[in-house]
Amino acid sequence: MKPGPRPKPTALRILHGSRLPKNLHEPMPAGAVTKPRWLTGRGAVLWRRLMAVLRPMGLATSADQIPLARYCDNLDRWLKARAWLDKHGDTYTILKDDGTVRYVGQYPQVSILRHLDAALSKAEEKYGMAASARAKLVAPKAAKETNDFEDYLQKRRLKKD
Repeated sequence: MKPGPRPKPTALRILHGSRLPKNLHEPMPAGAVTKPRWLTGRGAVLWRRLMAVLRPMGLATSADQIPLARYCDNLDRWLKARAWLDKHGDTYTILKDDGTVRYVGQYPQVSILRHLDAALSKAEEKYGMAASARAKLVAPKAAKETNDFEDYLQKRRLKKD
């Protein structure tokens, strides 16, 4: 593998308005991306929300099915860990026999949340979902209605100048 950052997919380069050369011959997987059967419950709901955002941007292909499903599954787990920590707090206390504090420990959900947060952040950056990635996006221009007469007049004006 070549050293340096991984190349961005052409769809993201176009949305970012990059002036760097684009791989116009980048292989694009055929077929629409569909939710895997194993993704159920809140993960399936998150999938529908995510597809509503990524499909119009052209960032969801059939080759992205598993990474995007894993993202939804991890986000579901992150939300569960977050809810558990909201209810129980981040730490627990172990007391000595005389009632004084012996040890203050961190619940495992804190570590789980941290690891899931790192994985989710990477995926969000990769698919243009992070705020910093969104700030760089440039929406494609809407197709302009063609008016032959206006085009003719515009060309005539340019020739005179």
